[in-house]
Amino acid sequence: MVLPGPWFLRHRDNPQIKTFVAGATAAAAGAIAGAVIVLSRQTITDWPGAASP
Repeated sequence: MVLPGPWFLRHRDNPQIKTFVAGATAAAAGAIAGAVIVLSRQTITDWPGAASP
């Protein structure tokens, strides 16, 4: 995001760019949530393990 940052600032009022950024944000959130589910299933194997910090 550092390199294209100035480009996004110049075009921040463009509705197509806003739609792209909203879609990319949703896709990233979905990917992170999916990774959390997969990793949780692999690491949490019992209730005491789930309850420990």
